[in-house]
Amino acid sequence: MATTSAAAPARMRNHSGVAVPPPAWMGPASAWAIGPATANPTSPASSSRTSPNRSPSRRRASRANPPTIAVTLTTISTAVRATPSSRIGEPSFPFLSVPAPAGHCSRPMLGRRPGRLVTQAAAGRTWLVPGGLRQVTGLDERLAGGGVIVDSACGTGVGLVRLAAHYPDSRLVGVDGDQHSIDVATARVAEAGLADRVRLICSPLEDFEVPEPAALVVNNISMHECRDIDQVTRRVHDALEPGGWFVISDFPFPDTDEGLRSVPGRVMGAIQFFEAQIDDQFLPRAAYDDLLARHGFTDPGSATITPMHAIPWARRPA
Repeated sequence: MATTSAAAPARMRNHSGVAVPPPAWMGPASAWAIGPATANPTSPASSSRTSPNRSPSRRRASRANPPTIAVTLTTISTAVRATPSSRIGEPSFPFLSVPAPAGHCSRPMLGRRPGRLVTQAAAGRTWLVPGGLRQVTGLDERLAGGGVIVDSACGTGVGLVRLAAHYPDSRLVGVDGDQHSIDVATARVAEAGLADRVRLICSPLEDFEVPEPAALVVNNISMHECRDIDQVTRRVHDALEPGGWFVISDFPFPDTDEGLRSVPGRVMGAIQFFEAQIDDQFLPRAAYDDLLARHGFTDPGSATITPMHAIPWARRPA
């Protein structure tokens, strides 16, 4: 069944505001659709891409019309689901569409920039607010008395609305390098009746400043997109109050052979290929630990939300 969506923009922008041209292999605008994954309808081989016995002429046609993102994600999902847990040493777990546990909330697959479709779709739901943040020691107690929360790379504001709901005494700042995302976030915040509690700033993360020190800066599934993570981390450090937390929520790339051979590792490896096409790169969780230590953060910690979603954090020294 074909899917429909608005045409993808000619150029994507990451959260640093840098324009990134979509690679040709990503296919037509229909490849960005939300809904049942389908093959590129313009491809003469679209009906046989997954068949190992297709004819040489069809193989040639397939190379000339490479699979769209939707097709590739469907193939990955099918392979993961079909792998017996006894053979891979992993629990039987549908990594690509696991329902959110009680007390967690999900961040939508899209609503940011089209290039995010790859990572967000493959990882399924992310559960940072509130369940992930509640694992950060001392954070709930600090925010119970109010304070400023900065959502860096806030996209279209879904996370801001979630944060406002779960931390009702806090004020929020959303920062993103894409003006269209900020415009959509402004409308979403107003619709939620939060205009008096939320301030939105369009700025590259490498340059952002906030009007008052923050108790928490969170970056949800976007740190791997930044052009200069050291500069971003310096800006976060400067934005925090003494003792404030920086929480990074991202997809941890395996850093061992055993991890790469696991089901999450194989899925992450496939997604890493697509990330490279738009000049992004998943990093191991340990890389974020080193990043935070390098910039003077203390009291590090981390939690695993799913096998494909981790949250490292640390604090600005008090």
